[in-house]
Parts: sequence; structure tokens; C-alpha cells
Amino acid sequence: MQNRKSFLNLYIDQTPPDLFSDPSVYLCDLLTTGAVQVISLNLEQVVLAQDDPQYRKIISEAELIIPDGVSIVWTYHFLDFFSARGSNFPLKKLAGIDLAAKLIESKQKIAIWGAKKEIIELLEKKLQGKLVFAEHGYFNLDQKDEILERLIKSKPDL
Repeated sequence: MQNRKSFLNLYIDQTPPDLFSDPSVYLCDLLTTGAVQVISLNLEQVVLAQDDPQYRKIISEAELIIPDGVSIVWTYHFLDFFSARGSNFPLKKLAGIDLAAKLIESKQKIAIWGAKKEIIELLEKKLQGKLVFAEHGYFNLDQKDEILERLIKSKPDL
């Protein structure tokens, strides 16, 4: 992403206005390259990443890193204000759950992998007709390839 700034040994992306209005249009360009990792960054993740280089690398390599809470936005602007860079970098909170809800509204074929069985059952009822694949997150590693094959065959939009 071209509008990425350094933030507490990590990175954070400028929050584009069209990500709020229609995230599926904004993410469309990213999705043409295949799977996209979106990190909804919160302060807990920032703290954990300070002492875990592998976790920091995973976060930093995401295609999109959005501020998941006002604490991230406030901390960024506070540090920016007292730095020499004074970037005037527009950053607005966009909670990951809000982004997910907007994406689910805009897509017709949805896949969900991970969560408790009870949550998957609730989602199957709520997303009836849109859900083309659903698998809870409690499985044996020897099942991973078979589950992944079913996911790929379902051809989800999201």
C-alpha cells in the first residue's frame, strides 16, 4: 500500500474514504492478486508485536493495516504531533467487525473458517443462501488439506 506510515515498529495505512463507504470496491484491486490479508490493528497487537519479531513480520506484511480502535488513532496522532515529521496523515478508526459486516453485505458467496461450532451454526442461519462454506476452527491438522480443498471448491467471493 502506498500510503503506509511507520507506527511503533509496525506500519499503519491511511484510511481511504471509500473503504468506509464501499470496502468491496476499494479491496477489489487488492483481491485481483489473490488472497488478501487485512489486519485490524489494536493496541494489544502493537504491544505483543514489540517483543515478537515473527508476529511483527506477519502484521507488517499484510496488504492492508487499518486502525481498529480510537486508541490506535489517538496514539498515532499524539506521536505524530510531537515528532518532527508532522505528516498530516489522515487516519480514522475502522473496526474490523464493521469492515467485515460491510464486506458480507456486498458479497454473495461467503466462506467462514474458524470459530466455535455454535458460532458457525448461528452464522449458517444468519447468512442463509450466502454461505457456501463453513468450518469451525476445531479440527485435527491431518484434516487441514481436505478442508482447504472444500474451501477452494466452494469458490467464495469472501
